[in-house]
Amino acid sequence: MVIFRKNKTQKAERPNSIQTKMVGASSMVATSPSVAKKKLSSRKSLTLAECGSMILSVLATEKEIVQAVFFIYDSSGENPSLNFLSGYACNAGYPTETSFEPGEGLPGQALKSRKILNLRNIPKGFIKIKTGLGEAYPQSLLLIPLFFKDQPVGVIELASFREFNAADEAFFTEIADEIAEKLQSHLKTTSKS
Repeated sequence: MVIFRKNKTQKAERPNSIQTKMVGASSMVATSPSVAKKKLSSRKSLTLAECGSMILSVLATEKEIVQAVFFIYDSSGENPSLNFLSGYACNAGYPTETSFEPGEGLPGQALKSRKILNLRNIPKGFIKIKTGLGEAYPQSLLLIPLFFKDQPVGVIELASFREFNAADEAFFTEIADEIAEKLQSHLKTTSKS
């Protein structure tokens, strides 16, 4: 938010100085996987859910994500599953007890196939994105399986008003290892505590 100020010793900021500041701020947004990786590794001492939320927030600002969910892989029970970890802009009432077995639903299939799933032309009514100004449907979904040293870690599901392209898939393919490593490191640290 830009605020115009004026007191006895200073003049109100002019639009050209505001534009300069806005250009400077926009350069802080990551334009490459390496910059996004740096943002992801910059924070410490978070709970697992907070870590998931932070990852989704970084991805949302980098790639025009309007809604996202993060599923963490749990192999501790009788049947391994992907369990809801955190969400970004999820609608009220989203079932946080949601889980999938490998191969079940799209998150489970992304994990089983070990490939990014890029879905376009999402049917109207499948998922609705709500804002303070209105509601709309996403154009595409991207499901990213996460593996660390060939072991499953989780799946991230992203929704956008624009279609994800090959450059987006390359970006997420490159950053997926960093996300999986961060989560695995976090799990290892919290299990020692």
